[in-house]
Amino acid sequence: MGIRFQQKRDTAANWTLNDPTLLSGEWGYETDTGKYKIGDGTTVWSSLLYSGSGGSSGTGIVSNPGTGEYRVTGIRLSATGEIVVTYDGTPL
Repeated sequence: MGIRFQQKRDTAANWTLNDPTLLSGEWGYETDTGKYKIGDGTTVWSSLLYSGSGGSSGTGIVSNPGTGEYRVTGIRLSATGEIVVTYDGTPL
């Protein structure tokens, strides 16, 4: 079972130049480095730590309203620039 998310994405230089504040739980993906950060609603981009493995794949937890939380089995960037998150469908 898979869920598709489209998140904000830009080059590392543009993220640093604009230095936005991501919403709580919002992802920002660096298209040229494969790294991503997850916002907390108050911290600017340059002060956020990178999340996951720093590459184009990683693991974690996805929350699906109404059905619970599931273990993420993969995160990748699609050919169209979308971040694709897959999970195994087993509730935590």
